[in-house]
Amino acid sequence: MILRIDRAHVPQGLIRSAKMYTLILNDDGLYFLHIGPAPGMVVRPKSGFEQGAVNFALNRVERKVKEGEERLAAASIDEWAKGKRSAFYDAEAVESAEVDTNYAGEPRLAIRAGGKKWKFIIPDPAVDTAKKLASILNPTDS
Repeated sequence: MILRIDRAHVPQGLIRSAKMYTLILNDDGLYFLHIGPAPGMVVRPKSGFEQGAVNFALNRVERKVKEGEERLAAASIDEWAKGKRSAFYDAEAVESAEVDTNYAGEPRLAIRAGGKKWKFIIPDPAVDTAKKLASILNPTDS
């Protein structure tokens, strides 16, 4: 069985920038594949000039993500997972997985694997897939 969630992102922190991922669960394990930057915080521009600057930045992020998705489509996921900011975990290495909402009401997939905690903001159309992924990784939870 293969489950895939595209455009899941890790929000920015005080020091780190937001990052966009494709999550894949297959028979080999769980892949977190970094595909590019993600949009950061919401900005409310006050003028046409500011709106132009915001649009320029968002378009650049979108272009980089599309390039990353195209490269991922042509690459081996095993090789991609060895790259910077990407990861692979055997299903047994996953300690917990749960779907909830963050402080802003956005759907979030929290996974603890290999001693690290990952928190992804999930696009609305992929929430059911995220719940299915969490139930597969937590077979005792029901």
